[in-house]
Amino acid sequence: PAQRAGTFRSAMSRAAPLLVAVALALALAAVLLPAATPPIRRLRDTPASAVRSNATMAAWMCSNKCYTEFGFTDDDCECSDKGTWYMWICTSRYGSPIDTQFCGMSSCGGCKYDPPPPSAPFPQPEPEPTMSPPPLLDDCSDAWDSCTRSRCCSTPGFACYAKSAYWAQCRQGCRPGVHFEEPRPFWANWTCEELSPGVFPPSPPPMPVPPSDSTPPQSPGGADGYEPEDPALLEPSTAPKFTFYMYRVQNDQDYPPENQNTANLAGALWYLHNEIVIKAGERRFSKTRIQRFKVSTRATQPLADAGMHFGVRYAFDAGICTGPFTCQPQFERYGYFVGCNLVNQWPTHQWSTQVFYPNATWYSLPGKCSTMRFNEHTEECELGQPGGACADPTGEGNCTYSYEPAGEISINDLEGIGNFQEFVASGGWEYNNDTDRGVLMSFWNDKHNSTACARRLQRARALFRLRYPDDPSDEELAQPPCDFDFDRFYAWAMPPP
Repeated sequence: PAQRAGTFRSAMSRAAPLLVAVALALALAAVLLPAATPPIRRLRDTPASAVRSNATMAAWMCSNKCYTEFGFTDDDCECSDKGTWYMWICTSRYGSPIDTQFCGMSSCGGCKYDPPPPSAPFPQPEPEPTMSPPPLLDDCSDAWDSCTRSRCCSTPGFACYAKSAYWAQCRQGCRPGVHFEEPRPFWANWTCEELSPGVFPPSPPPMPVPPSDSTPPQSPGGADGYEPEDPALLEPSTAPKFTFYMYRVQNDQDYPPENQNTANLAGALWYLHNEIVIKAGERRFSKTRIQRFKVSTRATQPLADAGMHFGVRYAFDAGICTGPFTCQPQFERYGYFVGCNLVNQWPTHQWSTQVFYPNATWYSLPGKCSTMRFNEHTEECELGQPGGACADPTGEGNCTYSYEPAGEISINDLEGIGNFQEFVASGGWEYNNDTDRGVLMSFWNDKHNSTACARRLQRARALFRLRYPDDPSDEELAQPPCDFDFDRFYAWAMPPP
């Protein structure tokens, strides 16, 4: 034993320098090398139940690569989770680092540089030009951008190719027919006609604006020029008619709610609270009031046969339907349907944990010529794309809703102030997101408190009852459930199980 102990001590004394060197190397590595970061969680690594109860929907989000429309390559973007959903996240363009772009909700709206705010005000009518000159190179579109209006491309080697009368893109080449590499909702024939710049005709004058106390003119069903592929859209539907109130947060301008987004009263208050009253010294977009419309809706037969009374809730920018996805194929399939979504659900599910107003809902009301700006309509476009407004909805493809003004309340009355400018001059601030409090005002305090949000909703309802005592109340003219269902609505485009 003594001999073995001596041998062990001798071996340890010889190994000690090596062990010390290894320990020093490990300590140095811990200091110099960054800590390992967990890998980005991808759709394929996550159980379908953790993404959504319906795995088909989640897979759909990551199969959509419309970010390439804005000049990104596959190496620039990754489909990863952000918040409560998966989306394409682009960190470079043509391999060069850029500020991160979130191509959210499959709409790709975040892929564009400097995207317009989602709640931008309806623009003032532009002055009518005498004649627009041919575009300069600086006016042409970038690679992979839309060239529908410019008809030219600024990137060498790219040309402007038309897919249809409503979409053209700067591409390096074009193959006529369906591009099956596109997401299924975009499957339609490319004409691949090469467009070129030229002298553009002057813009038509702005649409007339009716007086605020009259019902805007609405088209009768079956207007000439509407030729849907499905003959069922030319016949009245068997769907029930619903009559209820919609609301719009508005400035002092008056114009129809067609090609616009509206809301129930809770949805209008959520929009006010999160988008309008949050800046010191001003109300964003000069909003002054909440308008109310008495609306009747009736689903078309194809939509009713799919088990719904409402379709996808589209967004509109200056009167143009901007998605999600593309609008016209769905209008051709289902007619000019009224769309809806709960604010905490798709396509605004990024706010799923930020909605404390009960049943907050948004709507879309498709009008005439929703592929063009409100002041660029042509007679041909209005005939071919008549929208859904009519005198009494029949459920035909171009007669899905009617509306009439039903009063308004001012934001000042809602908050209990007399004059907004005087309130600001005295140091008031309606609501500060950072503190969850106002200054010289408590009406908007506690945005994330359901009880406080319900009190604000009840005050708005009470003001409408007080001002219009002979009209049905918001509760009496209750809204129907928003029954839009993604899987049923897009079932025709889903890959087979």
